[in-house]
Amino acid sequence: MNLDEQISVVKNVIDDLKGEDIVALDVMSQCVDMEAIIIATGRSMQHVRGIANNVVMEAKRLNMLVLGTAVSYTHLT
Repeated sequence: MNLDEQISVVKNVIDDLKGEDIVALDVMSQCVDMEAIIIATGRSMQHVRGIANNVVMEAKRLNMLVLGTAVSYTHLT
């Protein structure tokens, strides 16, 4: 599976779980450890954690390498 297909899988999982503001960054020219970073937002901390967990499960199911996830929540008023 090439990079574009992997990014598509991740974006589809996020979209299926109602993630928002999905951005994929190609970092191959800036970093030797990874090829892409995918950022998305959600409605709550629980929602974002659920999205991250599902992305990891689907990526592992497809034998994709997952370096990690980071979940952060900021409530904007």
